[in-house]
Amino acid sequence: VKPVKYFFDTSPIQAQNLLGEYYALKENVDSANYYFRQAYFSSGKIKNRSILDAISLSNIGYVFLLNKDYNRAIEYMEPSMSYLVDMEQYDAASNIGLRLADCYMAQDDLKKTKAIIDSVSLYMAAGELSDQRGNLYTIRGKYYARVGNSALSNAYMDSAFVANREYETKYDRLNILRAEQRVLEEEAQAKAEEFRLREISHNTTLAYLYSIIIFVALMIVVGLIIVYLNKRKKEKLLGQSGMFSDNNTVDSGNNPDTFLTEAVQELSVNGNGGSDN
Repeated sequence: VKPVKYFFDTSPIQAQNLLGEYYALKENVDSANYYFRQAYFSSGKIKNRSILDAISLSNIGYVFLLNKDYNRAIEYMEPSMSYLVDMEQYDAASNIGLRLADCYMAQDDLKKTKAIIDSVSLYMAAGELSDQRGNLYTIRGKYYARVGNSALSNAYMDSAFVANREYETKYDRLNILRAEQRVLEEEAQAKAEEFRLREISHNTTLAYLYSIIIFVALMIVVGLIIVYLNKRKKEKLLGQSGMFSDNNTVDSGNNPDTFLTEAVQELSVNGNGGSDN
């Protein structure tokens, strides 16, 4: 049984009581008593805790009933039933009342048995336990058999048989409907999971494609930047080469060797002219 997560989570106590009921049906009284007491003494602040405690306490009394300790069973179940009636928990009170009727009948206290049976009839009318009619009819049949009214006893036993058959038929159909519902729910969950996985795969594919596109775009941008930088570098080198050529042209007029050559040529021209004269 899992620990309580929230103050309104009553599932642990309900599970312990259900386990106790299971072992009681299997006539494993010790295990039933263990789980009923676990439910009653469990810790934690839980919504409607007093109601659950009353049910657990009556279940402990049920163990005494199984052990045929009727006085102890009555000590636990009577106050539990009274409290649940005060809290308008008529379904739970009806279940306890049927067990109390068994206790009183086992003690031959037919007056209290009749009173409890009549009370249970009222509780069932006020609650929603129409499915328990078979148990009520059975205890009424036993009561009338004990008081010597065989006609009523047989009538109630027949009614109990019919009610129990209706109960079995109803819950057989309910089990089928619940099984079908579980299948539908599982199919819906499977489809939802399949859709989720497809969506994840689709998103992953898109993310991969986007990554490739972004990478290619970045490579293109980097390539364009490199081309642009290389072009600028070449233009700069060409510009520097042109400036060097211009400087050489300008500087050639100031070269000493050139100046001397021109001077010698001029003297030669002048000398030849003088000799002619």
